[in-house]
Amino acid sequence: MIASHTLRYRYPSGLPLVFPDLFVPQGGALLLREALWLALLVSVLGLLGTHLLTGLVGWMLQAERSLPVTGWLPVLGAYRVDAGQLLNSR
Repeated sequence: MIASHTLRYRYPSGLPLVFPDLFVPQGGALLLREALWLALLVSVLGLLGTHLLTGLVGWMLQAERSLPVTGWLPVLGAYRVDAGQLLNSR
């Protein structure tokens, strides 16, 4: 059994926080549906917002031609060294 009655907290500023009374009988389930839905919604919106922001920044950098953003090809090409030229130069 879970029960709480007249549960209160007073912040140092003097503002009280009052929780509603709660009673869950033994064998019952306490599921905070609102909190779970809000957490899921915020997680999805955060991931979607981050994805859109990253795409916007990539689009802006490509429009300025200040950074070639085309996936992994420029990164792999930047570190590619022709072994024959490297060996013949020494």
